[in-house]
Amino acid sequence: MCIAEAAELAKRALCLGVYLVPESCQCMSVFFIGEGGIRAVACNHSIEEWQKQYFSKAGAVSRQ
Repeated sequence: MCIAEAAELAKRALCLGVYLVPESCQCMSVFFIGEGGIRAVACNHSIEEWQKQYFSKAGAVSRQ
């Protein structure tokens, strides 16, 4: 997913409760949080790393 596509998706995602990964990823990626847990798209951080850096700051709770 290229940056332009991710940015466009991000605009629509904001009203759907979707969390974006930080810009430190090679491409902006989207994490969907729901009953099934977390699904990631093309991010150069592992989910565990991402959770430590982002979820802890956001105060979000996640299940895997």
